[in-house]
Parts: sequence; C-alpha cells; structure tokens
Amino acid sequence: MKTEIFSFKRFALLLNRQKVLMAKTWLIAMISVISFVFLVALLQLIFTQGYNWYNTLFSYGFFSFFVMGCVFASMAFSEMGTYAKSFQYICLPASPLEKFLSAWFISFVVFIIAAILLLTVASLILALISVMLFSQEFVFFNLLAQNYSANLLLLFFGYHSIYFLGAVWFKKAAFFKTLLTSIVWGFIIIISFVFLFIIIVKPFSLLADPNVHVSDSLFANIGEDMRFFNSSIPLIMQSVFLLFIAWIRFNEREA
Repeated sequence: MKTEIFSFKRFALLLNRQKVLMAKTWLIAMISVISFVFLVALLQLIFTQGYNWYNTLFSYGFFSFFVMGCVFASMAFSEMGTYAKSFQYICLPASPLEKFLSAWFISFVVFIIAAILLLTVASLILALISVMLFSQEFVFFNLLAQNYSANLLLLFFGYHSIYFLGAVWFKKAAFFKTLLTSIVWGFIIIISFVFLFIIIVKPFSLLADPNVHVSDSLFANIGEDMRFFNSSIPLIMQSVFLLFIAWIRFNEREA
C-alpha cells in the first residue's frame, strides 16, 4: 500500500512530538530571555520615570529572540546528528515532507507566535506599572500596529532559512558552522558583486555619457543601482531557494 505524501493527522502528531521533545528547552531559554529583557526595561522605566522603556523592551527583545530563533532553527534536525537518534527519526511513520514541514513550522511559525506573546505580556505589565506609578500613557507591544512589522518578519524569514539549511546540512554544531559559512559566503558574494559591477556594468555607462568623470560614474550612484537588492523580492527568492536546497539535502540524508 502506498503511503500518502502528506497527511494532516500525521503532521499534527509530528508537531506534538516536536513539542514534547523541545518544550523544556524552549521554555527555559525563552523565559530566561524575556525575564532579562523585562528587568532591563523595568530599570529603564524606574530611572526615567516611565520614559523610554518601550524602545528598550522592543530593541533588546527583538535582538534576543532573533538570535534565539536562529539557534533554534539550527537545532531543527538535531536528532539526525547521531546514528542512533537518526535511525529512530528516519523510521518514524511519516513522509519526508511531513517531517520537513513540521520542523520548519515549529521553528518558524510557533517560535514567532511564542516570542510575540511573551513580548506582549511583558509590555502590558510594564505599561500598567508606568501608568500606575508615573501616570504615563498606556502603550504596549502590538505587532499589528507597527508599520515595520512586515520587514522584521521578512528579515527573520531570511535568516531563519539560512540556519534551517544549516540544520539539515551539518550534523553537529550547526549554528556555529552556519554562522561561519554565511560570513565567508557573504564576503565572497559582496566582493564578486562589486568586481562585476565595476568591471562589467559601469563601463557601459561611460559609453553612454563620456563626459562623466570615472570616479563619479563608478561610485556616485551605486546606492541607486543597488536599490533593487534592498527590496523584499530578492530576500524572499533567496529564502525560498535556500529552503528548496534544504529540502533536497534532507531527502539525501533520509535516503
């Protein structure tokens, strides 16, 4: 009998299994981080009499959970790091697609929801303290009300895909190996792009306007020429591509 490629029932069972295995680690780590961030914001609130605590909570909280999310993404397939656990994981009665999607869903969607809930609760408590002690305006963390929320989530999606690929690719120390690899590849890509830009692209602009000074033509409008690479479309394409590579690599390790 041929097994279904995807079953919501098996997918739900995998999510529950992941939750049982990772709940303790996640709970300790996330409570520790939000407690530290809350304490820093509370001290800020007390010493400034209710001012600036919101920016402190958001900046420290976002950075901490951002790094934590990358670490958790790199641990998505930690069971495949040793032979015994890897064999047990491969023998689970689920398709590779279900295993792959459940790991991504837990490490991305569930993590984001948990981080937002913790930041919201912390901001509500601080807002109440600010109102009661210093009669300040009631302001709390509301992701939907932030005009930059989509950019932050998109940025995390991009970094998450990198470390999720690292979790599939590397058997041990996936976070540090992915970090080192991404730095090296980042330098290679930047240097290659600048080289191609200077050698190939800009000489054509000189032909179009020979009166333009060489230094001006090479560097004056580089910000405008790279505007496309600051948009969200390349980041989405890169993230989807990395997830596709992760899927291929996952299938190779499952085989």
